[in-house]
Amino acid sequence: MIHAQDTNFSWDELKKADEIRFQSYSETGRFALTFCKQWLQGTSSFIFHTSGSTGTPKAIEVSREQMLWSAQNTIDALHLNSTEHILLCINPHMIGGAMMLVRAMVLGCRVSLIEPSAQILYQLPVEHNYTFASFVPLQLATLLEENSSALLQKLNRFKHILIGGAHVAGKLNNILTTCTASVWHTYGMTETISHIALRNVKDTAYQTLPGTRIKLDERGCLGINNVATHNQWLATNDMATIVDETHFFIIGRADEVVNSGGIKFHIREIEIWLEQLAPQLTFFVTAVPDEKLGEKIIAVFEGNLPDEKILEQWKGAIQKNISAYAVPKAFLVAKAFVKTAGDKINKQKTIQNILI
Repeated sequence: MIHAQDTNFSWDELKKADEIRFQSYSETGRFALTFCKQWLQGTSSFIFHTSGSTGTPKAIEVSREQMLWSAQNTIDALHLNSTEHILLCINPHMIGGAMMLVRAMVLGCRVSLIEPSAQILYQLPVEHNYTFASFVPLQLATLLEENSSALLQKLNRFKHILIGGAHVAGKLNNILTTCTASVWHTYGMTETISHIALRNVKDTAYQTLPGTRIKLDERGCLGINNVATHNQWLATNDMATIVDETHFFIIGRADEVVNSGGIKFHIREIEIWLEQLAPQLTFFVTAVPDEKLGEKIIAVFEGNLPDEKILEQWKGAIQKNISAYAVPKAFLVAKAFVKTAGDKINKQKTIQNILI
């Protein structure tokens, strides 16, 4: 059964429903109901788009068989069953949201749609009966607020929680380790039909799901091979360390290695140190062309610039733990970050808006 905007459809009713009935729903609701109807009628393939966080989104055709394999993999890994009540509060247009619907249909369980929102934890009833959900880190950022114990109690009512789409910052990750639900940070992409590995927030390494092989290429980037990739090696831009056949760490993106003054730095390494000092701030680190250095490291904040004391702490931490050359040469402010459809920060477009 699927619940959307105070209306319930059994899976059989939805399969036979006239799509005219969907017109009164929000755009998110219409897409989800239409997708489920097409799935239930046996549609053999679907088109999804990559997030576009590092470039122009591209369309990818995904087969029913690939999605079934991915759904069953997660169901088996988390021991899900037909009694689950799934909460879908992320964008169903993206592969992560669509796969929550596929898992519900494979299980024959209940799924409820809620419009994606950064305030989702405030919107959840205190005594909700959801058992399984997927969030993006932004939706859980309210846990960083001072009186977040009531919000954490809402998460405790779930059995399993997935977090995907972006990095989980240190302080947020620490808070989530106190959750009684099993909280999993996912690793995957549109091309792998959602996640191929999970990391319990209490651990540091990702563990691949059954049937997935991994390796490093000549760049030190992760390669993935499973049914979702048509049993071909898929090259990613994620630099990684492989611990063993099923465990790995992500270091950062190969396209986010900065060469500043002839010295190479991983952007993600810089961001991690800054997050530890000011986890409540929304920011990112990137680089822009510079005549002298080739590339100049900068930090960009959303809304307001931190006070000088925090900036000096940041500079000192980066100089001590990485290098004086890794200290951002400029601290900029954007009124609002440009986001992709998958709610990732589009660094390139955000910088363009600032510099225009």
